[in-house]
Amino acid sequence: WACGVIMYMMLAGCPPFYGVTEEGTYDAIDHGKLTFPKEVWKGISSEATKLIASMLERDVRKRVTAAQAEASEWVATMAPKRFVVPFDQQSLHRIAAYASTTTLLARAAYQVVILRLAELQVKPYKDLFLTLDSSGDGTISAEEIADAAEESGFGDDPALEKIRAYGQAFSYTEFLAACSDKSSVLTQWSIGGAFRFFDRQGDGVITEQSLKEIFSEAETVYAEAAAEAAVEGECKEGLSAEQFERLVAPTRPIG
Repeated sequence: WACGVIMYMMLAGCPPFYGVTEEGTYDAIDHGKLTFPKEVWKGISSEATKLIASMLERDVRKRVTAAQAEASEWVATMAPKRFVVPFDQQSLHRIAAYASTTTLLARAAYQVVILRLAELQVKPYKDLFLTLDSSGDGTISAEEIADAAEESGFGDDPALEKIRAYGQAFSYTEFLAACSDKSSVLTQWSIGGAFRFFDRQGDGVITEQSLKEIFSEAETVYAEAAAEAAVEGECKEGLSAEQFERLVAPTRPIG
């Protein structure tokens, strides 16, 4: 099942089951219908689609086994061969900058933005993820990044210390968000979309209550975001759109 979810995300660039809230996502996993939208899957072979569908079969008795998946037509004859994408120093620095981002809300906002980008915009980062995920477990560890940096000739870059200090592996979506060029993806439109995602009540502010629908640790997420945004003004009523934009893209001109 987990491999089926990872394959779906690798090929489509989005999760197979998604809800607006954490609870909604779990409900979609338990009861939602698996779909393969034509606008996303039109360039992907039917063999790959069939394999993923068989891996995401809810009835474990009907679900394909690991051995059957490995012997499937797509894996045996059509699966793309492993390729290597050069790991550049710019990507390393972007990952370190993401790891150094002080607030959970800002990091979550980057992930919301990346999930809304077109496939062509994220493909370079997706290819790099496939290259660096040497263990094939669907995450990128600090050790895997360090190994790639060493092989590329910049294993002594100070940015690696920031990544190690982050203390956790990067999920697929986190990695895409970390590698993305913030100067191009953090537009007024994309930041506004992320703000509306967190403004669950639609009243023009992000409050601790609205974040409870998304984060289990909402109190902490809101407290650290409010503390950082308070430099720009008081947050008694919640984070305004302008405060949120400064939190997510502090160097970008407002408006």
